[in-house]
Amino acid sequence: NVLAPLLCHMQLLKTVKERKPASVYALAKLLHRDLKNVLQDVSYLRDLGILDVTDAGDKKVPHVRVDKILFEVAI
Repeated sequence: NVLAPLLCHMQLLKTVKERKPASVYALAKLLHRDLKNVLQDVSYLRDLGILDVTDAGDKKVPHVRVDKILFEVAI
């Protein structure tokens, strides 16, 4: 499914926004996903400027930077 990565990213963002996990590790647990894959998604979303990660001691805490994402697809 071509939309699967997009839906996965949207679920990650929604979980960060609503559940406010204390770390990327906690986010992976909330999503029931492998930490390595979540780290890859977090890095990708950071590069896009959609997600921030702050250092809190030995933890990396994710924060969503936007309130809305709009997509326009011509078909």
